[in-house]
Amino acid sequence: MNKRTSMYRRNLYPNRTIGAARKSPAKGKTNWQKKGKLIFVWFLIVVNVVILYSFLHNQIFSVGTPPTRNEVAPDALSVRIQNGCGVKGVGNTFAEILRKEHYRIVQVENAEDFSYERSVVIDHDKADRNKVEKMTSVLGVSKDQLYHIEQQGVDADVTFVIGKDYPNLKSYKRTRNQQ
Repeated sequence: MNKRTSMYRRNLYPNRTIGAARKSPAKGKTNWQKKGKLIFVWFLIVVNVVILYSFLHNQIFSVGTPPTRNEVAPDALSVRIQNGCGVKGVGNTFAEILRKEHYRIVQVENAEDFSYERSVVIDHDKADRNKVEKMTSVLGVSKDQLYHIEQQGVDADVTFVIGKDYPNLKSYKRTRNQQ
């Protein structure tokens, strides 16, 4: 190209550099894109209204008593529960049973082995024997399975070892019938 042609092009297109790519005109958003955003915004508004309604309904219109805690008397027996049968979760089941009866559960653990055929209650001679016998009655453990063994270093008044006979205990049967 000669000098003259270059000049001519510059004058003809003053805002354009030589050899630059031409920009395509800006495309506007399609009608569907606009509708999609509008639908999404309305969806968010509806979700917020539902959440707000639910919150206000629970705060204003809910009537009833708050759930009661299982109060434990200060002189309640403290009980350590040991799973001696190996069935998963049975220790926690009996812990809930005794909590509902207002006993203080200090520990739920596995026994040294899972060979206990019968459930036993071990009184560590720290509490009133009448209270211990009442607890065995609540559980449904026979009195011949109540042992009085004084142990040092045990932080519970009573240890309840769950044996393989636990499905036959009246407290367990009562709990299963309620469910």
